[in-house]
Amino acid sequence: MDLWLQRGSEAAQILIFIVLAFALVFARRQAREQEHYRLLRGITIAISELGDAEIRSLRSWVLNEMPDNTNQDPKSPEFHKACRLAVAYDRVCFLALVGAIPGEKLLEFHEEFRPLWDKLWPVIETVRKQPARKRYCNRFEAFVRNNRAGHAV
Repeated sequence: MDLWLQRGSEAAQILIFIVLAFALVFARRQAREQEHYRLLRGITIAISELGDAEIRSLRSWVLNEMPDNTNQDPKSPEFHKACRLAVAYDRVCFLALVGAIPGEKLLEFHEEFRPLWDKLWPVIETVRKQPARKRYCNRFEAFVRNNRAGHAV
């Protein structure tokens, strides 16, 4: 009888080990799928943010038509347009900085970060002069500074 209990206990331990191994493999696969989903969600948000018709129009305007003195009048419609674009890029850069989207892939997808930053910096600097806005678009700035390699930034 003792031998039978011992063999049954060994069989139960083996069965538990097999079930545990399958559970670990399943959990690992689920974790990878969750990571993949999180990445795709971040990319979807970035594409949605930067691909919005208003943002595309503003991007073209900033790069091609925005007057150099836009930062002079914070109450002008041009100033507000530039700020709208800066905020959109700040949001996307936040996603890259927290790892929701890979920064290098973002730069491959969209090469205009540095030219936009250079054009928007005077406007951002003007906003930052306000006491409560010292960190305005700081994620956009951090992303540009952290990704200077290559022609994109």
